Amino acid sequence: KNKDLKTWRVSPSHDWYKRSSPGGSIGLACDRADQTALSRFVSGHLRSCSFSHGNQVFPVCAKCGIASASPEHILSCLRLSRETFETDSLLALDFLRVSGLMDDV
Repeated sequence: KNKDLKTWRVSPSHDWYKRSSPGGSIGLACDRADQTALSRFVSGHLRSCSFSHGNQVFPVCAKCGIASASPEHILSCLRLSRETFETDSLLALDFLRVSGLMDDV
């Protein structure tokens, strides 16, 4: 019986279980608006996103004015990587703010 209990108590090895809090942005020392913007950006559910016939539609990028402002395009437009948002979230938020893209996120 004890052997069965030990196998059930093995914790999963997912990386999000290693975090100290449930959300990636909750642990940041910033205001709630920044936490919400970061969570939206990482999840891909931007404020400016809309749906048309079941497809996500993004407005034109405010920085370059060429392509749609999807999270992937914003990263390439700012020359950032997803890892930057995970490792140095405050720097990534500053990039969004300075480039004028914070209102879209």
